[in-house]
Amino acid sequence: MANDFRTVQKISSMPARKSHAKERIARTSPAVVERAQALISNDPRQSLRKLSIVDVSEPTMRRIAEEDLRYKLYTLKIRQMLSEARTSRVARLSSHFGLPTAQI
Repeated sequence: MANDFRTVQKISSMPARKSHAKERIARTSPAVVERAQALISNDPRQSLRKLSIVDVSEPTMRRIAEEDLRYKLYTLKIRQMLSEARTSRVARLSSHFGLPTAQI
C-alpha cells in the first residue's frame, strides 16, 4: 500500500504544499519616493488621497509614507462646536443636576 502512495506522489505534478507568501513584487523607485517627500513637505496637511492622484495610486502613496518615509498617518477629527443657545442649556442643566460648570 505504501508503494502505491509513493508512485502516485512521484507521478503527480502538484506540489506537496502551496506557498502563500505575500511579497511586494513591485518596489517603488527612489524618484517616486522623493516626489512623494516633496509633495508632503510642500503641504503636510494635504490628504494622501489627494496627493495620490498626482503620480501613484492611494495604497502605494500610503505605503510610501508609512514604510519608506516612516511617517505616522492620522485622521484629523473635526468636532462640532456648541452654539450659544446649546452652551446656556448645558450650563442650566448641569447646575440643575449639581454638576460643575467648568466641564462644559
